Order: sequence, then C-alpha cells, then structure tokens
Amino acid sequence: MMKTENSASIEKTDIYVANICKKLLEAIDRNDRQYSYASAKRVLLYIGAGTSIAASLLSPRFGTTMAKEILREMNKENTNWKLFNTSYLKQTLRRLEKQNVIEVKVINGQEAFCITRQGKSKLLNFALDDLKISKPKKWDGKWRVILYDIEVGRKHEQEAMRRMVKKLGFYQVQKSVYIIPYPCFDEIEYLRSYFGIRAEIKYWLVEQIEDDSAYRTYFGLDVA
Repeated sequence: MMKTENSASIEKTDIYVANICKKLLEAIDRNDRQYSYASAKRVLLYIGAGTSIAASLLSPRFGTTMAKEILREMNKENTNWKLFNTSYLKQTLRRLEKQNVIEVKVINGQEAFCITRQGKSKLLNFALDDLKISKPKKWDGKWRVILYDIEVGRKHEQEAMRRMVKKLGFYQVQKSVYIIPYPCFDEIEYLRSYFGIRAEIKYWLVEQIEDDSAYRTYFGLDVA
C-alpha cells in the first residue's frame, strides 16, 4: 500500500537515522569509490541517508533503456546512483521491498522509495559495529556528558550501554556518568533507539566543569 506524506512530517528521529547513515557511508566510500554491485547494505544506507530514488525505476512499463534514463535524471540531483549497475540496482531494490525494509511513498507529489520501521531497525544493526565519534580538528571548549539510569530488570541493556560508551571513548566520571569533549548527539540518539532506552539516557552539553584538568589530560587537550 502506497503512503502519502509531506517532507515536513518526517519524524525527528529519522533525522538522526539519516545522519548515522551518512557517517557510515563516508567511511565506506573512502575505502571503495569504484563499485557497480548494488549491495543491500549500501543501497539501504543511501536511502536511509535521504538520497532520493524514484519508484518508477521498477515500473514494469520501463525497460533497461528507460531505467537508465531515470537514473540519469536522478543523478542530476545526486551522483551516488551513477556508480551502480542499473540491473543490479533494480534487483536489490526489489529484494529490499520484498523484505519490507523499503516502501513507496508519495512525498511532495513524487513517488520515491523510503525506509520502513523495519528498515530503520536494520540500519541500526548495521551501525552498531561501525559506530564511532569523530574527533574535530579543534575542540569547541564544551563537554558532552551522558547519564543513564536503567532499571535493574534490564541488566542486559545496562551492560551493553556501558560497553558501548567505553568503546566510543567516553571517560567514566562516576557509575553511569560519562564525559567526552566531542559532538556526539547523533551517536547517543542512535544508542537510545537501538537499546530502546530513550527516557533512561540523558545528554548534557556543558560549557564549564570545575577542575576539569584530569579530563583534559585524558583526552589530550590543553590544560587550563
């Protein structure tokens, strides 16, 4: 069933999913810019990142020649799709649609493929192993503090969260309180969504912490 929506109605959480997809694609594309095989992971990441692909590409009325013309028009707005073999791309899109991870929606009057709720879950699974926090060239002088209070009955989520924040490079200040100097809201939003503990995790952006020399030393920042 085709759905209709305006781009302004897209959920706020979709923005965070899109940002995570973009970061994963940047890492993938740095290592491989010459590809023609449309892997399900790469295509799903592009769609999840907001790269538009016309649903008419799979129309039974259009053969390979017309499909290439559609891709040519799409490439005027985004050049990502030109790297894919047209036949492989169509096969991958059909497979993803059959798996219910993408669907056709009418957005602002245009039919396009979009990520389903099931597709978002799949994207979050892709991101778990590759999730990283980028270190900017210059520190903005602000601290990012996360606090979480996960109920005792969810020990698995609590332990998984502890492992992930340590893997991401956070410094443990106290039990369930961690700090890092780099922007990471999208990454924390991802963890909230993945573990289903949105309300239990708090993200603070702090401009000043009293006696932060130990933290500055840990992260290799200038000691004030």
